[in-house]
Amino acid sequence: MGILKNILLISSLALNLLIVVNICFSQADSVKYSTDEIIITGTRLYTDIYSSPSKIDIFNSEQIQNRNGERLSDILQMAGGIYVKSYGGNSSLKTLSYNGLTQENILILLDGVRMNSFQNSQIDLSLISKDNIERVEIINNGHSSIYGSDASGGVVNVVTKSDYPFENGFNINFLNQYGSYGYKKFLLNASKKIDRLTVGLKYANESSKDDFDYYYFNGVSETMKSRENSDYRFTNYTFTVQFPFSKKGKINFYSDYLENERSIPGIEAGSPSSDTKQIDRNWNNILTYENTLGHNFNIRSSFNFQNNLMNYKNSTITNSYYKNLVYTSSSQIDFNSNKIKTSVGYDFSYAKLKSNEVEDNAKRIQTGLYLLSEIELFLRGSLKIYPSIRFDNYSDINKNYLSSKLGLNFKPFEHIKLHLRTSIGNNLRAPTFNELYWKNLSNKELNSENSINFDAGLIYNFKFFSNNTFDLSYTYVDVNDKIIWRPSSSGLWLPVNLTSSRSDVLSVDINLDKVFSKDVYSYISFKYAYTSSVKKSSEFPGDPSFNKQIFYVPKNNFKVNFSLFVKHVGINLFYDLIGKRYTDFENSSYLPATELLDGNIFINFEMFDIDIQTKFEVNNILNKNYQLVSGYPMPLRNYKLGFSLTY
Repeated sequence: MGILKNILLISSLALNLLIVVNICFSQADSVKYSTDEIIITGTRLYTDIYSSPSKIDIFNSEQIQNRNGERLSDILQMAGGIYVKSYGGNSSLKTLSYNGLTQENILILLDGVRMNSFQNSQIDLSLISKDNIERVEIINNGHSSIYGSDASGGVVNVVTKSDYPFENGFNINFLNQYGSYGYKKFLLNASKKIDRLTVGLKYANESSKDDFDYYYFNGVSETMKSRENSDYRFTNYTFTVQFPFSKKGKINFYSDYLENERSIPGIEAGSPSSDTKQIDRNWNNILTYENTLGHNFNIRSSFNFQNNLMNYKNSTITNSYYKNLVYTSSSQIDFNSNKIKTSVGYDFSYAKLKSNEVEDNAKRIQTGLYLLSEIELFLRGSLKIYPSIRFDNYSDINKNYLSSKLGLNFKPFEHIKLHLRTSIGNNLRAPTFNELYWKNLSNKELNSENSINFDAGLIYNFKFFSNNTFDLSYTYVDVNDKIIWRPSSSGLWLPVNLTSSRSDVLSVDINLDKVFSKDVYSYISFKYAYTSSVKKSSEFPGDPSFNKQIFYVPKNNFKVNFSLFVKHVGINLFYDLIGKRYTDFENSSYLPATELLDGNIFINFEMFDIDIQTKFEVNNILNKNYQLVSGYPMPLRNYKLGFSLTY
């Protein structure tokens, strides 16, 4: 592995140095890069799903609005190869697994800004409302050479709404929803255009008793129960400003404050539920600047401030608080010449955690310098090479890391939209504040997790009856020094570098969309992923967990999305077959495979220049009694009715 890593580092650095030299002596010819595909921003080097060296899955604004649910977790639930772990009802903790790795290895971005907490490398996906989301980009495999820590398993980039459909310079949207278990939601969104300045305000309030029905097996028979102590209230305020100060430059400001108060009923074990409460108060601010200089240079900068508070308490002895303060800035310069696009950037982060359960010195300054490129070779750019390299420093652990990646994309036929792609790189995840500074439960000698990632596949677009896209991808992830929590000789659980794992993932995505007439349109997608993620180290002779599937990673996952739109009426169905998931290291116990089916129907019409929509949602149509995490029941069949006005 050391030889492979060194070869990778040297080749990537050499290619980038060659590019820099070429830039210094090249002519400044103006080149326009145009495509009929959505431009991907999460790669930091603008591309599309066909030209990328790795698989990219996209959910556009229409797909997001057609999906059941109100959170980012609901959107990701239909993404190929992603398993969303839910600890109960609508507002419970939700994290994801991708490529056989956990949330700690999947980087979540909001407009390119890191959302993973420095406290535990995670983010609760139930705290991100889909109301502000324009697009979601899911970029396969490791990208530490672009983003540093926490991107070893993949990247999810959430793009917020920035453009409003102005006609008279004013736009207002009202939404009201009611549903099962006392569910209520009210949303008011208004925006105003003043000359070139656009200002937007949004308020959303959502609440529910969430006392859903489920079946509990008491060892003899199943009995119907209602989930107790599961209520929540979610309030969200968003303020946006967009200012295009010139034809080639713009400034955007995004400020979002949310307050989520929820009850945590705990594991269902037949005893009375916990009376624990959790309060999240998160304030996130993002200022972005972008400007094109001349014909070839572009400057992008972002500044982010986060103040996230979490309080977890009950009536007995627990009263924990965690306050995460994060300041980040990122600046990038892009250069586009005739056959080369290259970007150089610098990231700076300062993070501090204040908590009654963590040592006082939990703070980190992280700096990163990166260089990435796209080189077109041969006639009409049929072969593209993507080298990238990044240097990171972490102040609190006094460590430097070098990450690199090399990608290829080959289009063998000029008139056939077939692209072959592959990439290989090394990635890392630095220890978190919890792992380093938790009082009496930390380990300051931890190494960073490191991995070698490889992927290869193809994407093919063709027209036969409908517009069809076939995407085949194989992903390999070899992780070493994996950080796990295990009991010590004193009986306390401590984080240690004892485990290595290997993931082999085969995924197939098929998308078909057909326009029958101006009033009739259909879309259907099939997504299948086979994920083998096994532990490849023994902690002691005869370790029964060796070569066993990592728990809560389903080997088989099959998803289907069907949509049909006939004039003003739309129907959406979402099917998810989740394979068996082991719940322990030895694979001796498991959650059985389950089928989930959700759906909705909506009607759009216009009256007095007002767009009106009514939408009826049904979740768990098959009325399955299931769990996504052992001990946390999920709702049986439930409903939601919504009504919205847009002017």
